[in-house]
Formats: sequence, structure tokens, C-alpha cells
Amino acid sequence: MSGDLYLPPLLEATKSLVVLLHGYGSAPSYLAPFARAWQGALPHTMFAVLEGFEKALTGGRAWFDMKNWSGKGLLSQHTACQEGLQRASFKLDKKIQELMDRHQIRARQMCLMGFSQGAMLALHTGLARSEACAGVVACAGALLMQEEDLQSRPPVLVVHGSADTAVAPLEADLAQRQLRAWGIEVTKEMRPRLGHGIDQGACDKIGAFLARALMV
Repeated sequence: MSGDLYLPPLLEATKSLVVLLHGYGSAPSYLAPFARAWQGALPHTMFAVLEGFEKALTGGRAWFDMKNWSGKGLLSQHTACQEGLQRASFKLDKKIQELMDRHQIRARQMCLMGFSQGAMLALHTGLARSEACAGVVACAGALLMQEEDLQSRPPVLVVHGSADTAVAPLEADLAQRQLRAWGIEVTKEMRPRLGHGIDQGACDKIGAFLARALMV
């Protein structure tokens, strides 16, 4: 049974959609409080907090197998998970399109937000869509996609904690550099002393980005 969480708009008419993707070994319940915090600024937005497609080896859910990733080195240089990432992206894109069709949402009315492994998938899926979405938020993640998969260039917000020991903060710099090289408008927000998580400052930055992207 699906553990997806759906928060309907605070106001009746659904004009936009934000899809949230949790991290490895986590669950939709981790991101649900943030979605509720952003509802006030996005009253006509439906928030879809989705559950990972697979069981994580550590418990909880995952979007794709990380193979033999041990946390050593830079994740963006670890290519063993490319096949799983692409499969997950294809499956996620189909699910998002079904949601968009059901609620009559156009691409420019949809944003993707992901944390950790969810951020890796959000970047890949958002940039691989043939029609650009309104924006992509990658929090504590990494850019794993290959240039040949690039199809669209929505604006991107990269958020990372300077004290993150799970995904190196350098990943934010590498992602920003590569995205700019691809001609994508990207904003980087490095949160001082923050580990692998989302603090109030990050929450505020993400909420403001989503509001701008969806023209609220």
C-alpha cells in the first residue's frame, strides 16, 4: 500500500503542484512538516509527498539502489547507481504526469523538491523532462545526471549544510558549476554549521523559491 501523502490546497482551486522526495532510508513523514510550512505562501498548491519505490537496506524507503556507495569520496563521481537513477526517474516522471493530468496542471505550474537521495532524483527528473517545470530544489544532494539526459533548463535552488557529513558540501559547489555550464539559472544557499538536514533558514529559502517559481 502506498505511503504517499497528499496535502490539498488551503484554498479550493488547485493551480499548482509541488512534488517532494525524501532521502534514503526515510519516509514522506520527514518532509510533510515542511510542506505544511509552505502551504501558507502557496494556498492554491497541492503538495504531493511521495514514498520511495524500494526498501532501503537501512530500513525505511529508497528511490534507487546506491550499490556499494560507502560515503567515501564524492557521490557525483560514483557512477554505479546511474542505471537505478534513470529507472527511478522514468517511473517518477510517469507518476508526476498522471498527477498533473488528473489536476490539469501544466509543466510551468509544477515544482520538484528533494532531500538527499530525493534531491539527486529531483534534479535528474526535473532536468530530463521534455518540457521545463517551474523549478527544482535540491537540498543536501548531488548532481548525478549525465549531460545526454538533459532535456530542459528550469531554475534550480541548491541548498546544503556546511557541516554535512553524509553528502559532502562540495557537492553543492560542483552542482552549481555544472548547472551553470549547462545554461541553467542556479542559486546556491550554503547553511552555516548545518549537518545533513533542513534548518529554519533553509526552509524559508525554499519556500520563497517555490513561491517565486510558481508566481505566487
